[in-house]
Amino acid sequence: MFSSVLAIFLSLFAAPSSPEEDRLYRTALRAVQDENWDEALLRMEHFVKYFPRSDLADNAVFWMAQVYLQKSEVTLAHEEARRLIQNFPKSERLSEAQKILENSGGTP
Repeated sequence: MFSSVLAIFLSLFAAPSSPEEDRLYRTALRAVQDENWDEALLRMEHFVKYFPRSDLADNAVFWMAQVYLQKSEVTLAHEEARRLIQNFPKSERLSEAQKILENSGGTP
C-alpha cells in the first residue's frame, strides 16, 4: 500500500483551527488513504486554496507531491515539492520534500 499508516497517523495530529478546516483535511486525507488519487489531489488543492495559512497546508502540499509520484507524474510531484520548500520553509515536511526531488531526479 502506498501510504504509510504512521505518516497518515502523524498528519492527523496537527490541530486545525475550525471544524470546516478539519472536515476538509480529513476528507482529503481519506481520499489518499483510499488511493483515490484524482479526488485526493482535488481535495488537497481545495484545502490549500481555502486554508493557505493552516498548520496543515504544508501537509496537504506534501500529499499532493506524493500522489503525483503514485500517478507517475514526476514533473508535477517536483512542482509540489518545490512549492512546499518555497512556501513552507519551516515545515516538518521540508526534508521529505527535498528527498522527493533528490530521489526522483529533481533539483531543490
